[in-house]
Formats: sequence, C-alpha cells, structure tokens
Amino acid sequence: VIPMTEELGCAISASTVLRDAGVRTQLYCEKKKFKAKMSYADKLGIPYVVLIGEDEIAEGVVAVKDMLSGRQQKLSPEVAAAFIKNAMDERALAAVIKE
Repeated sequence: VIPMTEELGCAISASTVLRDAGVRTQLYCEKKKFKAKMSYADKLGIPYVVLIGEDEIAEGVVAVKDMLSGRQQKLSPEVAAAFIKNAMDERALAAVIKE
C-alpha cells in the first residue's frame, strides 16, 4: 500500500482490510518519490500495488496496479482485497514449470 498524501488514515484502514482478507500487506510510508516507491515494489516482486492519493480518498476507493500487466483499476478497499486474494490464490494453483 503506497499512500500518495500525508494523510495515512485511509492507507492504514486499507491495509487492515487487505490483511483481514488474508492478503500479505506492507504499508510503504517513507517520504520518497513515486518512482522510488514503485521501484521498491518491483524489486521485491510485489504483484499488486495499492495506491491511495487525494482522488482515491475523495472517492472512497483505492487504485490497484497489477505490476505484471501494468493495468490499474479503482476499487473499494473490500473489493480490492477480494480481487487481490483471488488473483494470488489462482497464481498459487498454477502449474510449476520444470526445465
């Protein structure tokens, strides 16, 4: 979860919703530039990044970015948690490629 504003309340509550749904979640609060935050997530191999900016706070949603495809969508925190949980469960069921 990457908060894009000084207001952390929404990011903390979104993180709680994700954790309650069984999604391993890290809240990134360091005061770094956006590119550095995304680079950090990419280095760790994080499949989904949840972004929370002023627009998302005003709309009561979060932006979920799929780091593999680059697609981003706005969802309620509860729907985002279910979406990420289902996607991660599907990835866990995928066949392992053996060389």
